[in-house]
Amino acid sequence: MQNDDLTAKLKSASSKCTCLDGKNKLLQQELLSMKAIEKKCEKLENKKQKLKQEIVNLKRHMEMNMVELSEVLLYKQKIEERARQDVEDKLEEVNQILQLKKKEDEKAAAEIYEEFLAAFEESDGNKAKTFVCGGVVNAAKEEHETDEKIGKIYHPSSRFADQENPPNQSSNERPPSLLVPKPVWLRLVNIIEEKETEDVPDDLDGAPIEEELDGAPLEDVDGIPIDATPIDDLDGVPMKSFDDDLDGVPLLDAAEDSKKNDPIFKVAPSK
Repeated sequence: MQNDDLTAKLKSASSKCTCLDGKNKLLQQELLSMKAIEKKCEKLENKKQKLKQEIVNLKRHMEMNMVELSEVLLYKQKIEERARQDVEDKLEEVNQILQLKKKEDEKAAAEIYEEFLAAFEESDGNKAKTFVCGGVVNAAKEEHETDEKIGKIYHPSSRFADQENPPNQSSNERPPSLLVPKPVWLRLVNIIEEKETEDVPDDLDGAPIEEELDGAPLEDVDGIPIDATPIDDLDGVPMKSFDDDLDGVPLLDAAEDSKKNDPIFKVAPSK
């Protein structure tokens, strides 16, 4: 009886041991899992601390950068103000220089104009037309043009000379075959010889002017020479300018006409 009871107790004890072994294994597994979770928590805590430290550092860095940015903006504003002031000073200096130069130019123009008026009042008969344009005197050009006009009035042959010698053609480019008029003294000798050889008609007194001019050479009519000699045949013959024909001819009428029709000088409006 005792053996049976002992065997039964042994069996119950062994069954309890097996149950406890199973529980022990489960508890060990749970303990391992808890240790792993604890390690993970520690790692997360470390990361959390690091993140907090980074946040603090970022805040400090942001505060420092904000202070530097404000200083940069202030420095930039100072530089812009200084540059603006420098530009204004330079513009003021340039404006003063331009004003001084303008005054000097006006003074020089007034002096030139006064000298021109004095020279014009002292000129001989005020023959040439002189123009003052913008304070610049160009008397030589106008005097040359006036001389050319007067030469065409008192020398009709000069108009044919302009046709034979175009203005765009230089003297070196003119062909040698062009003819030049005879000197004045040679033309006068020919006229005298022709008049001596001609017989004067009896009824010349009652003839009109047109009939009197029919037999006369054209030199007597309008001063245009008909006979001409090539340039190659004039070697050694003294030439005389057509301007010599004006000796003794008064130019007062042309000057008076120019004074009546055109002003003596013109002043261009200043801009």
